[in-house]
Amino acid sequence: MTIVSNKQIHSPIRIGVVGVGFLGERHARIYSRMKNIELLGVMDIDLRRAKKIARICKTRPYEHLDDLLADVDAVSVVTPTGSHLSVGSSAIEAQCHVLIEKPITTNVSEADQLLDLAKKHQVILQVGHVERFNAAVTAVEKILKNPRFIEVHRLGSYSFRSTDIDVVLDLMIHDIDIVLCLVKSKIKEISAYGTPVLSQKNDIANAKLIFENKCIVNLTASRLTLQSMRKIRVFDEEKYVSIDYMKQEAVTYSKKYPQKTNPRTILDLIHRKKLNIRKNEPLQDELNSFVCSIQDGLEPLVSGLAGREALAIAEEIICQVKKY
Repeated sequence: MTIVSNKQIHSPIRIGVVGVGFLGERHARIYSRMKNIELLGVMDIDLRRAKKIARICKTRPYEHLDDLLADVDAVSVVTPTGSHLSVGSSAIEAQCHVLIEKPITTNVSEADQLLDLAKKHQVILQVGHVERFNAAVTAVEKILKNPRFIEVHRLGSYSFRSTDIDVVLDLMIHDIDIVLCLVKSKIKEISAYGTPVLSQKNDIANAKLIFENKCIVNLTASRLTLQSMRKIRVFDEEKYVSIDYMKQEAVTYSKKYPQKTNPRTILDLIHRKKLNIRKNEPLQDELNSFVCSIQDGLEPLVSGLAGREALAIAEEIICQVKKY
């Protein structure tokens, strides 16, 4: 789909970052190194923080959001989820293209408001599901045909960030988005369990998704473990693929033909192959993709609608947890 904004785009494209905490600082640093854009400024409710990051990235700190939006062509919105609707709406109404971090908003109703605004003002709305740009994911996506069973573990330590939202919205939503991308079918049934431990929201959750094409997905997310793990295992009709998001590695296991008459180990039956993957910086590729979408006037890889769909499933999982 072609997107045409009425706002005159500068050359190079002028971009701002709203919210320069841990992740927003990374956005700003990457933009500051990109050659085809100008990081015009950063803004944060903590002005001292904005000034510090502006100094590091050799750009301008803004005290007021409206002032920044009046000067830029596009923004990364890297603020707490509860402010995504208000900040995103202001940016879109200023006819700025928007990359908004995941989850797109706190609920589907708010997401629909952003989608409607983006359509009205004909601006790009991209959602920061960064795992879509993970080199291992993009490599495996090309070889999978019809996933039948998927198992996901996303485990991490308590970071004291994003504790205002459920672990499903904080962590699991990454994998929900990937699963929806891999399984080309509608969801038939959802069951889920979870519990809060260190915060007021669920800190650990497990969900089971059953799709209409009979694919079964089991997702586990936790922010309570001492060691991090981000892995997804996909069983296709012809192969089994294991992806390590963190290492950006993927291994395939497929049946050997012909098979040995008297196999002694599973390796006599299964062929193991480690994929040759050129590792990347997913966030950098995500921001590059956003800029390319602006330049070409095309729908981004992870559209606002994709973000909304992942959020809708996350909402239902949280609802099922409450019933538990």
